[in-house]
Amino acid sequence: MSLLIRSNRMQRSLLAAFVLILGCAVPVFSQRDPVKADEEAGKAIEYMDANLPENAIEAWDRALKYMPNYTPYLYEKAVSLVMAKRYLDALTILQPIYTDTSLKERGYQLMGNCHDFMQDTASSRAVYRAGLAAYPKSGRLHFEMGQQYYVAYDRARANVWWLKGTQVEPSFPTNYYWLARSYSETRDLIWAVFYGEAFLNLERNTPRTRDMSKLVFDTWNRAMRLGDNNDPINFCSDSVLDVPSP
Repeated sequence: MSLLIRSNRMQRSLLAAFVLILGCAVPVFSQRDPVKADEEAGKAIEYMDANLPENAIEAWDRALKYMPNYTPYLYEKAVSLVMAKRYLDALTILQPIYTDTSLKERGYQLMGNCHDFMQDTASSRAVYRAGLAAYPKSGRLHFEMGQQYYVAYDRARANVWWLKGTQVEPSFPTNYYWLARSYSETRDLIWAVFYGEAFLNLERNTPRTRDMSKLVFDTWNRAMRLGDNNDPINFCSDSVLDVPSP
C-alpha cells in the first residue's frame, strides 16, 4: 500500500533527509499482510462453525487490520453480526458493499435478510428485486422471494417463485427443498415426492437431506398403505380428478 508523505515547507536539508528515511520506513509497517489476515480469517471461520459469532467478529476485526476494507472479510463479518443478531451493525457494514460484484448475488441476499430479521418486508423485497435485476438467474434470490410469500401464507405465489428458481438455476437445491415441503402440505403429494427426489440428487449428507429423506419416505407410506382411508398419491391435479368420466 503506497503512502504519500507530505513535508510542510521543509527548508533544512537535514530535516529533509530525516523525513526521507521515515518515508522509506513507514510503508513497511503500513503494508497489508495477507498471510496474517488469512490466519485470522481461518480462526474467524472456525468460530462461526462453532456458533461463536462474537469471537468470530473479533477475529474478522483483526483480519481487517491486516487487509483494510477487504470486501470478502467485511461480508463475512456482516454474516457473523447477523448470527449475533446485531442486524443494524450488519446493515451498516453491508450498505457500501452489498452491490459489489465480487459478492455477486450474496450481497443482496444478506442485505435483504437483515431487513427481514428486522421485520421490514418492504425494504427486503426491494433489495431482492434489485438483486434479481442484476442477477436474473439467481436461484437463491428466487428462493428469498418465495420465502416471503410462504411465511405470509401465500403458498401459490411462493411456489411460483421457487419453481422459477429451479428453472433459472437448476443446480441450486434450496428451491426444490421448499417446493417439496410446500406440496407435502397439500393433496398434490406426487409433487412433494418429485421435488424431494430432485433435492436429494443435488444435496448430500446434510441435516436437510435427512429431513427430506424422511419426508419422501413418509409421503410414499401415506399413499401406499392398503385398507385405510389415506389419500393416495395422484398423478394429476384435483381439478382433473374431479372431472366425471365420459
